[in-house]
Formats: sequence, structure tokens, C-alpha cells
Amino acid sequence: MDTMEHDWLIRFIQHRIRDGRMVRLIRQWVTVGIVDEHGHRQKSH
Repeated sequence: MDTMEHDWLIRFIQHRIRDGRMVRLIRQWVTVGIVDEHGHRQKSH
């Protein structure tokens, strides 16, 4: 599984995107869990 430090990613994005609503949307998208091929939910790291 690919992982990335979410806090680092959000800080990087905040330097590029000044719209706080967009940053919040990206944060939600990044931290939402996934559903694997068997229908099991996994939390994002």
C-alpha cells in the first residue's frame, strides 16, 4: 500500500492553494478510508 505523511502533504498544499475550503476538501479526501476488493473498509494512515 502506498502511504504518505498527511500533515506534510497538507502543509505543502497550503503553500500552493490559498483557498481554505479547497484545502479542507483535499484534507478530507486524503484522510478518508478505502474499501478493498472484498468490501472491507480500511482507515487511511
